[in-house]
Amino acid sequence: MNVASQQQKAPDESRKGDAAPVSDPQHATPEFPSTKRDAIIEAATACFLSNGFGATSMDKVAAAAGVAKQTLYHYFGNKNGLFEATLRHVTGQITHVLFDHQPLDRDPAETLRRFGSEVMEVTLRPQSVAFMRLLITEAGKHREVIDTLFRQAIDGVSDTLADYLRKQADLNRLRVDDPKHAARMFFGMLTGELRLRALLGAQIDMAPAAREKHLNASVDAFLRAFAA
Repeated sequence: MNVASQQQKAPDESRKGDAAPVSDPQHATPEFPSTKRDAIIEAATACFLSNGFGATSMDKVAAAAGVAKQTLYHYFGNKNGLFEATLRHVTGQITHVLFDHQPLDRDPAETLRRFGSEVMEVTLRPQSVAFMRLLITEAGKHREVIDTLFRQAIDGVSDTLADYLRKQADLNRLRVDDPKHAARMFFGMLTGELRLRALLGAQIDMAPAAREKHLNASVDAFLRAFAA
């Protein structure tokens, strides 16, 4: 028998179904402790953001995480599974602070400034910008998972603000007929051009004074547009 035929073939890194995960990689279990999971995800995040999906191999991630390559296949199935777990992890890091919003009955000017400041800070983080570039590059290959993450992250944050605006309308503090549309308008005013500039690598003046000026102008314009 040919010696080569006796050798075990390495699994295809991106094909699904070659090695199904035995546990949910999103959650720590006694079998898959959080420290190991976090080390793998952090290493994968760095590799994917630095090299892109195509140039990142399971060997590179395993070496960066200090684990055996078979550990990655065991818990994540293949490179697609690891990439999707990484997307969820980074999305959670970017958006978790935005869900910790203020009570729904708090003053609109104060709440929108605080919420808007958090949105600007999160949106313009270097990791957030790199993550958005990666999503744009890989969108056609990972359509389903990216659609899911968009609904969970972007729509989730927008819905959080829409719920607040709906409550303010109920309290007659604002006149908002379509809270979801109003929330999208607020995000567009606040981060639309800034996000585009960041994605293109154009210069952005984000000194504290410039950031506060942009934030206050956006909030003031929004409050005038939806004044009760």
